[in-house]
Amino acid sequence: MDAMHDAKYKEVFRTLRGEILAGKYDNALHLPSENQLVRRFGASRSTMIRVMLELQKYGLVERRRGSGTYLSPMARNSTGCLGLIVPGHRNVEI
Repeated sequence: MDAMHDAKYKEVFRTLRGEILAGKYDNALHLPSENQLVRRFGASRSTMIRVMLELQKYGLVERRRGSGTYLSPMARNSTGCLGLIVPGHRNVEI
């Protein structure tokens, strides 16, 4: 794998991982198709497959042959939001 393809892979992986964890696809559950992602990122199909396999390895997506790529239950529960409880500070903005 040459450096250009490796850089594109890392860029696409970081972007999609960030979007998944930020909840961008939470309502859809189904990610865009490989072809749509290839066009969006200007990446090769082999790079996109590698990205999807890596996201699957991290437990963020589930790939279903002939059906597509879906958010895993873990990804749907990882919203990237942080809750904070501050006793005695009911009416204070943080």
